[in-house]
Amino acid sequence: MKKIFRTIMAVAIAALTFTACEDVPAPYENPNGQGTKDPVEGEYINETFASNFGEFTVHTVTGTPWVIDFGTAKASGYDNSSQVTTPSESYLVSPAIDLTSAKAVSVEFDYILRYVTNNGEPVGGVNNKVLITDNYTGNPATTEWTDITGTLTEGRDWTTFSKYSAAVPAKFIGKSGVVIALYYSCDSSSGTWEVKNLVVAKGEPGGGD
Repeated sequence: MKKIFRTIMAVAIAALTFTACEDVPAPYENPNGQGTKDPVEGEYINETFASNFGEFTVHTVTGTPWVIDFGTAKASGYDNSSQVTTPSESYLVSPAIDLTSAKAVSVEFDYILRYVTNNGEPVGGVNNKVLITDNYTGNPATTEWTDITGTLTEGRDWTTFSKYSAAVPAKFIGKSGVVIALYYSCDSSSGTWEVKNLVVAKGEPGGGD
């Protein structure tokens, strides 16, 4: 009798354990990795670049590509260990965005930009641009881009981030297949551009409608 009772109890405990395991939700996996934040209403893109490029893709024409470093997307042809600059040209390209229902859209991100001037004069061959198109060919080097960079602020240290904020030009509002790219190039000298928290969202820069 005791053996039968013990057998019944063992079966009951096993059944409860199996049921409890079934009730535990599976871990949530973000298919875009840790660089992509969960979508928020009104946002088209929200990439932190904390540990990967998320939905962005790197297209390098020559030299050193964009990399993830110090929790940012970093562009530089200068190698700290060898102290050598490699002439470079590389794009960080967004996924296509559908702006057919938008009335106004802004692009914003935090950045540090250094070593693009020397004694107040621009360093030759160094370019850092924010580009946009609604006719992306799949090859950024053959795509006709519109430059929306404006003025970028050169930093004085590696801890103080500046804020980039710009409106998407009116000619792209109401279009589908809009693509944004961050572009850098350098020759014998290179600046360093670190970018994080890139958001493309409905509304005017600064949060206006």
